[in-house]
Amino acid sequence: QQAYNANEEEYTELAEANVTEDTETGRPIVDFAALQLQNPEIVGWVQIPGTVVNYPVTQHADNDYYLNHSFLDRYDEFGAVFMDYRSASDLSGWNTVIYGHHLQNGNMFAKVADYSNQAEFDTLQNLYYVTSDGTVHVLVPLCCMVVNGYDVDSIQFDFSDQAAFESYVQSLIDRSSARSATATASGVSHIYMLSTCSYEHDNDRTILVCVDLNG
Repeated sequence: QQAYNANEEEYTELAEANVTEDTETGRPIVDFAALQLQNPEIVGWVQIPGTVVNYPVTQHADNDYYLNHSFLDRYDEFGAVFMDYRSASDLSGWNTVIYGHHLQNGNMFAKVADYSNQAEFDTLQNLYYVTSDGTVHVLVPLCCMVVNGYDVDSIQFDFSDQAAFESYVQSLIDRSSARSATATASGVSHIYMLSTCSYEHDNDRTILVCVDLNG
């Protein structure tokens, strides 16, 4: 616990030093030049307003490294928030997947696990994802589900065409335990997934699916 307290203080200091708020829109403004001096593998920033989720997003050549390395690129059992290596950091792919540990003290992506409950999901407003060029993407929650970690079909990256991708998105909506009242796969060309461990059953994962407000 003491080790994580130090880790969380580093995240807080990082946010205070490198993230400000647009006074007109409330959207985050992120100094990526400063962040990437600390770690060039920082590719984005994710924020859920009103929660502790306000973290840099790292990306490595595999999905193992940041399970136990911090955003400062050093060994840390609590890891970092990171993007799947199969996702394009410039968001040019179909699916942007971001992982974070579910810590029992409520930090990292613990809050994400709550959104599998419809009542909690309904409290969720827009999220923000900022790319390394400073572009702020406003994310609208689409649905949330709990899946088994061995379910290889729940997270996919490659699709033959738009119709195949929409079919996949609709399957996510259909299997979700919480969803937007207007949830639809029609016209969706890109999704964001925030994934964390769920403690409901062994090896479960909670996945929050969002779409870009601007398409």
